[in-house]
This record gives sequence, structure tokens and C-alpha cells, in this order.
Amino acid sequence: MSVLLPWFLGGLAFIGIPILIHRIRRPERETVKFSSLMFVPIVPKEVIERRRIQHLLLLLLRILLVVLVALAFSRPFWTEKERVILGDSQPLRHVILVDTSLSMAMNSRMKEARDAAKAILAGIPAGEEVALLEFNNRVVVKVDFQKGSRASLVTAIGALEPRPLRGDYALGLRIAESKLLGEAAPEEQGMVHLVSDFQIQPALEQAWRLSGRIQFQGYRVGIEKPVNLSITQASLRRVGETGLQLAAQVKLWESDQPQKVEIRFRQRDPGAASSPPVERVLEPGSASLAVFDLPWNGIDPVTGVLEIEQDALPEDNLRYVHWIPDPKKPVNLVSHNTHPEIGSAAWFLQKALSASATTPWNVRTLDYDAWRDSLAQNTEWATLWVEDAQTSKAARDGFLDYVRSGGKALVILAPETPDDFLAAAGVRLQTMANQPGPSSLLESWEWVAFEHPVFAGFGSARFNDFSQIRFFETRNLILEGSSTQALGKTAGATLVAEANLGQGKMIVWGFMPNLKATNLPRHIKFVPILEETLLYLTPNKPDTPQLEVGTNIAQIQNLLPPATQSLRFPDERIWEKSAPVGAFDGLETAGWVDLNDSEQTSWHPWATLNTAWEEGDTQQWTVSEFALKLTASSSLPNLAENEVASKTASMGLRREFGYPLLVLLGAILLLETWLAFRLSKTQPTQSPAEVAV
Repeated sequence: MSVLLPWFLGGLAFIGIPILIHRIRRPERETVKFSSLMFVPIVPKEVIERRRIQHLLLLLLRILLVVLVALAFSRPFWTEKERVILGDSQPLRHVILVDTSLSMAMNSRMKEARDAAKAILAGIPAGEEVALLEFNNRVVVKVDFQKGSRASLVTAIGALEPRPLRGDYALGLRIAESKLLGEAAPEEQGMVHLVSDFQIQPALEQAWRLSGRIQFQGYRVGIEKPVNLSITQASLRRVGETGLQLAAQVKLWESDQPQKVEIRFRQRDPGAASSPPVERVLEPGSASLAVFDLPWNGIDPVTGVLEIEQDALPEDNLRYVHWIPDPKKPVNLVSHNTHPEIGSAAWFLQKALSASATTPWNVRTLDYDAWRDSLAQNTEWATLWVEDAQTSKAARDGFLDYVRSGGKALVILAPETPDDFLAAAGVRLQTMANQPGPSSLLESWEWVAFEHPVFAGFGSARFNDFSQIRFFETRNLILEGSSTQALGKTAGATLVAEANLGQGKMIVWGFMPNLKATNLPRHIKFVPILEETLLYLTPNKPDTPQLEVGTNIAQIQNLLPPATQSLRFPDERIWEKSAPVGAFDGLETAGWVDLNDSEQTSWHPWATLNTAWEEGDTQQWTVSEFALKLTASSSLPNLAENEVASKTASMGLRREFGYPLLVLLGAILLLETWLAFRLSKTQPTQSPAEVAV
């Protein structure tokens, strides 16, 4: 039997409390009434009172309560072996599973792992089958099951090297389990010998467990915790017209004292201007942000590498960066006048989307004829369509054709807009109007579809109050089509809706954003609502792919631009579009991935390939902790960290009885309460008397 939380056994020290209480408690005395003491001589006498522990049964119950509480919270368990009958001569099949993930490259961990694997191999009887597997984010069978000569196994163990890949314990144990049980008879058992640094992985918490038919043996290497720093994140953002800031986060995993680190950024182009290094002092277990102000011409992409001084794990001291400036999103603001009248809906929209270095919009103001003649067929541009009394039927027909062909638009409806303008999209219009004035305001904006992408950013408690937005004049959007969706309502009227037509889609506002119809243009939410709507309608530029070392071609094919002809990887290998996918199974060199397409004759950066910085974490499980997480039970509750566990430690099912102890605790508590109450009601026993006159 063992316990999961042994520190709770310290509660047994509280056994002395009930003993002390019963020991110092004054004995109960019987009062004897006496008429007078005047004829009784006074004789000085020293009385030494001998106190005896009273109510021994009650004391024992209270001691038992303390013991049960300590045991229950320490969660005792025993291992119940599965009933699998093996003959004395029944051999075991063994899998030696060696961790070759990136964390094993720290210091001499891999050498320790090779020595441990050889020691395990030497302890396995010659008549039993042995296989050697290595694992990281995939599993490779180095030597399949064999008996007899172990020369090939010894050679394969000696050739094991760490690889710059993420580790996956569950995957390794699953494959080992399938190898052991795949061809085994139901009564046969196997043993997994896991050699690893047992690095803590948060994603390991899961319901899967190693089969009870498989015995488990663990050996932890790399017990010493080296000083290790990692560059964990990097991001770039614009500052003003031509300013650019690069922010890099550096983490110190383990150290006995604060560490001073110098972070440098080096651009890929040797002729590019460099930035001065940034120094930070990090406390153990903390992270710090280093910010670089980069010289930039406001147009070209930025490609470079962040680096710090090499330490126990050099691979996580580099982080490659490639940033492409996001071009401004094209938006056509279409109304009857290219110079909107001050205070009109088009004027408020134009001011809200004013061009500057910090806004993502490239706005063109066009009248209906110019838009229809030159840009109506360009569906790459989103359209902000503003209706008014001057909008002609021909202009409306051209707009609907634009949407049918794949265009995306925000439609602003006017009181003069015909009720059947959007009938083809399943939206019929109904006028709801009040005279302007405080007493004639319609109900406030009372319902918003926060699950829709346009309003998803307003769903938090800080931003979800729309009650101060009110309307004087609006059109009720009656949705009749199956492809329509209400996004906002007030006073029973649908104010905002989405409708699809052909290959395109529209967001429809049933009101004019001017002060005659609503107070929205003066509200703080006006610009955010407008921008979120246009972001939903305009296509986003794909971000620079952030790939992790270990990725293969099959995983990134769907990220490639359509015109891609070939890729060049950091190890200088080139993949042609016509080449088989399996030829590049696993990219294990960090750096930049360059792309060549049909329109260019030279390579240009496309993606970055970085190692998994989490592999720099120096925190480790003990083998016992690991066994409790991924095995049917812990067969190694007190495993020495530098000793190979006994091969005969068999696995079984862990049975805890902490909860039955709690039930027993409740029963004894009731018994103790009843006994204490009964004793308090009984007559006191004979004891030294107190005389009352």
C-alpha cells in the first residue's frame, strides 16, 4: 500500500490534542451539603491530586477521528494486479522506447539515454524478444522484435541522436502498446522501457492509459537543471507612416540567480541597416519583452532573425521572422456625389474611413455612373453603397448584378429606396418613421447578434451595451429569404441584416447614418461597427505561415499560393510542384522557406520554420508522477531517479480507498457525538467532594 499525498500524513501529529485535553481536564466533583463547619477543627493538609484520564472510550474515538482524517486526505491506494496467468517459462516481449525530442539535446542527456538503453538491454534475458523505438513528434522503429544476438540493437542505440522536434509521450506509448499487443496472444504480456528526461507537457492530461497487460519501466535522465533561455514569441507592427516595431519575448526557464541577456535582431539582407541590441535582466521562471525600432521604407517586407547567446539548448536561441506589410483594403464609397454634403450619410461614412497610416482602408469616392462604368465588375473591391433620392433604377440594377457576380457590399438604405429593391435577395422594406425630437425617439437598439463575426468583438460585458443608440427614422427589414439573417433589432423592427445574392453577399443597414435618422454617428461605437462590417466583407491577406520544425509538405500544401512552382527549404533542398509529397517527410532545419511562382524568376521569402520553444522547458516529472498519468497505475511509487526500475514490477489497477475512509469517518463522528452527549447527562462518578455550607 502507498499514498498519493504523503504530506497529509503529517496530520497524525494532532493525535496529541485529544490526549492533552483529556489529561488536563479537571475531574468531576460531587457537591455534599453540610450544616455547619464551626465545630470541625481546621487541620492544614497538603493534597496532591492524582488526575486520571476519564472517559477512555471517548478518547479512543477522538484519536481514531484524527487518524482517519489524515489517512483519507493522503489518498491511500493499493495495486490490484490483473488476473493474467503466466507460466514460469512464459517470456516477455520488450520495447525499449527512447525519447529523441529536442529537449534531449540539453547537456549530456542523450549520452545518458544511450547508456541507460544499453543497461536495460543487458538486463533482458537472451530468450526474450526486444524491439527498439525512438519517438519525438513521430515514432520510428529502429530495430523490430528479435531474439538472440543483440549486436544490431547495440549499434542502433549507439546511433541515436536528438532531433529538433517536439516530444509526444502519448504517441510513443500508443505505438509501443500496439507493437506489443498487436500480434500477442490474450494471455501474453509485454514491457515498455521508457528512457526520457520526462519533460512536463501540459497537453498530456488525457483519459487514455497504457494497457494493464503491459508492464512499465522508466528511467529519467538529465536530472540536473541547466540554465536555459528561449525566444518564445515575435511580432511586428506599424508605427506611424514609416515606423516599425519588433517585439520579442524571452523566457528564462531555470536558474539559481537572475540572468542578463542581450537580444539582437539581424536582417537577412546583409546590406540592411541593423538595430542596436537590447539588454534585459530576467528572474528565474520569468519572461521579458524586448522592443526594437526598425528602419523601414514603408513598403518592403522585413525578414530577419532574433538571436541570443547560446546556452544549454542553442536551437531555441533563434527565432526567424518574416513580415509582409498588409496592403490597405480597397473600398468603394458609392453615392450620387463624389463630394458629399456636410452632415449627410456619405459624409459621415467618408470621415469615419479617412485615409491615414493607421487605418487599413484605401477609400475611393465615386458616383453611380463612374462606379458602374469602371469598377462594377471588380469584385475584389468591397462597395459601400449609399442610397438616396437621386439613385436611378439603372444604378440599382447594376449594383445587384455586381453582387450576383461575387461582389460584397454594405448597403445603406434611404427613405426613398423602393420597397422591392432587395426583393431578389429575400429582403422586403417597410418604412417606420417618427418626427425628430426627444419625445418621439423609437426604442433603442435592443438586440444584437453577438455570435455573428461583425458583432463578435462587442460581446463582452464592457462593450455589449447598445441601449444609448437610438433612431428617429428607419426601414424595417422584413426577411423572407432562407439566406438572410437578422443582426440587429429595435422596437420589433430589424435594423441590420445579412443577405446573399448569387455569389455575393450584403450587409444591409435599414437606416441612414446621419443625425436626422439616428444618433449613431455621434456614438463611440459608430467607427468600430463600420470597420468590423467592412473587415467581414473584404478578403483578408493571408498571414505569413508560421511553421514548426517537423512539418511536412502534406501539411502545408493547402497554404501555398495557387501559382507556386517550387519551394526552397533552409537545408537548401528544393521541392518542385510535380515532386511526390513523401519525398520531404519532415523539415528539420529552422530558417526561412522561399517560394518561386510562375510570375517570378527569383526566390522570395514565404514562411518561417522555427523550433518548438516549449522544448526548452527544464521542468520535469518524476517517473512516479509520469506513471500515474499515462499508465494504469503506478508500479513505481518510490523509484530512485538514477536507477532502472525492477523488471518484475508488474502493472495493475490502482484502487484508492480514501473515500470509504471518509464514510467511516462520518460514522465514527456520529458515534463520538452521541457518546459525548450521553456522558454529559449522566451523574458524576465518585471523586473528591466539594462541601457546600
